Amino acid sequence: WQIDYYELWNYLSKKAADLKIVYVTRNPIAVFVSLEQAKINQQWIRQPGEKAVKAEPIKINMKMLDKHIQKMLENRQKIVNLAIDICEVEYENLVKNYQITMNRVYEFLGLQPHQAVASISKQQDWDIKGRILNFETFSKKLKRKYLPYLKSML
Repeated sequence: WQIDYYELWNYLSKKAADLKIVYVTRNPIAVFVSLEQAKINQQWIRQPGEKAVKAEPIKINMKMLDKHIQKMLENRQKIVNLAIDICEVEYENLVKNYQITMNRVYEFLGLQPHQAVASISKQQDWDIKGRILNFETFSKKLKRKYLPYLKSML
């Protein structure tokens, strides 16, 4: 969403040939739930050592979720189409194996690997079923093409 927010598509389209792009991907359902919970508890990032504010479970609005996933997929495709030199990094790998993932990024950028320290921590790491009030209904109504996103979180 940052690319849209900061209106960077035009810039990226002109500069893509000269850029190495590190693109962090994340499960779109996880992003949606996290964003909705952050709106409630107003904790957008968490510094290492800072206590997480356990957000209230949310009710999924299927139309809003569908719009969110479509936008994420469209933006990913735009990046892939633009990028000549791209390194995709999965958010969960970054969280779980920070140094290993950063070593891959350093190599991609042509930098010497060095000790990396995460500057933020994961907001919520409790079970996705407990984070969604209408989980049973949501999981039954979820479009078939989005089911792999849900299954990867269970």
